[in-house]
Amino acid sequence: MSQPEFDSVTIRATARLHLGFIDLHGGLGRIFGSLGLSINKPTCVVELQRKKEGLVVTGEEKERVKNLVERLANQFGTDKGFQLTVWESIPKHVGLGSGTQLSLAVGTAIAMLYGKSFTTHELSQIMGRGVVSGVGTATFAGGGFVIDGGKPTTIPEGKGTEDVPPLLIQQPVPEDWNFIIAIPDVSKGLSGGHEKHAFQELPKGKASHAKETSRLVLMQLLPALIRDDIDQFGEALTRIQVLVGDAFSKAQGGRFASPEITKCVDTMLKAGAVGAGQSSWGPTCYGLVRDMKTAIKVKTAVSKAIGTPSGGTTFIATANNQGAQIITS
Repeated sequence: MSQPEFDSVTIRATARLHLGFIDLHGGLGRIFGSLGLSINKPTCVVELQRKKEGLVVTGEEKERVKNLVERLANQFGTDKGFQLTVWESIPKHVGLGSGTQLSLAVGTAIAMLYGKSFTTHELSQIMGRGVVSGVGTATFAGGGFVIDGGKPTTIPEGKGTEDVPPLLIQQPVPEDWNFIIAIPDVSKGLSGGHEKHAFQELPKGKASHAKETSRLVLMQLLPALIRDDIDQFGEALTRIQVLVGDAFSKAQGGRFASPEITKCVDTMLKAGAVGAGQSSWGPTCYGLVRDMKTAIKVKTAVSKAIGTPSGGTTFIATANNQGAQIITS
């Protein structure tokens, strides 16, 4: 690839909701299989500008970004002649996929500025993302609702580490579906070594739960999404959250990660949400509705339940069906 003609790259990536796993049993040789979707906010905005020499990192997440840049510079063999600014970042460790979006935004910007040809999938591997779930990688690349094929339960000898889970489905989400997002002010979700340990200690899932979840996904959730049937989609999603939450109860102390999250989910369902659940390890939780009037009603109810602003954050989001935006100059 020839040297690019632009001197700056700006990447705008958005948060994602992790909606659960299909199979925690692994009896067919693969395990996990993630469900997720991209939402239009909060956002991660990274700007990279070429310089003659040196490295300058400004804005949010400085230390984290410096580590990412060092990793990428070694991989790409660049001279690190640039200034990188993080103008906006997604809140860390709350279940919105901040780490993957930041890593891929930084990686994409550096690769483009230096004319390196890497796919999002390859960048995700380089950055050590997608260890369990491929949702963040897929939503960065194309947005929408996604399902990945999970990980093999055993790695063939000599293969080394397993690839990012394969993308099975990427489907646009209706533009008038509204997601009420609540982030109660409680302990952050598991990440890094704590998350890895939790997965290692996770009890083997029930085959009956995997069978029910698979049926819900294939025969209710996906047809409802394609047919724009929000009620059926929400019903399936809520049931999947129950199955997944119960499987993770030992690791997170209950069906949801805290009593506050349980209160948020129950409040949203009672206030009119057609589906609700916890994103990843939380504390982010969400409710799904069609019309804005109901969305405002649900947001008001859950805001009162968690005592915003001091008790947390609530907002209304829609799906992002485009993936990350790239601007060059």
